[in-house]
Amino acid sequence: MKVKDSGKRTEFSTGAVRDDRVGKGRFDLLPIYPLFEIAKLYEEGQRKYPPDANIPFPSPDDENWKKGMDICSLLCSTMRHLLKLSARLDDEPHGAMACWGIMNTMETLRLIEEGILPKELDNRGRAIDLKWLASAYEVGKMKDLTKTE
Repeated sequence: MKVKDSGKRTEFSTGAVRDDRVGKGRFDLLPIYPLFEIAKLYEEGQRKYPPDANIPFPSPDDENWKKGMDICSLLCSTMRHLLKLSARLDDEPHGAMACWGIMNTMETLRLIEEGILPKELDNRGRAIDLKWLASAYEVGKMKDLTKTE
């Protein structure tokens, strides 16, 4: 096993020393309540789409979504939940569901990039250059999204 070392150290008031944490993420800044809500949503999804009863817990089948869902499906669901959240609908945990969609979109794109999931799941449209947006607002009218400069 190799332990990474940045070469930088943080010394604590107790005298303990650790590798510097810069660039490693500030998990202590993440809001706890939304994380619990998202975790409960994953749990509920596992109940809704249960793994094979013959496979012991935990199993790879616990992560149904990791089997692959197309990106547009994930993004459409995310947008739907964001719109319902903004409309103050409370029939479902729309905030957590939107976060679920964003997190799973990010992870699915990573799994596609690493070749773990098929590239066909990335069914987003072509990339567009968003420089048009700034100039469109400057001149007071929107430009055609299908045109590139």
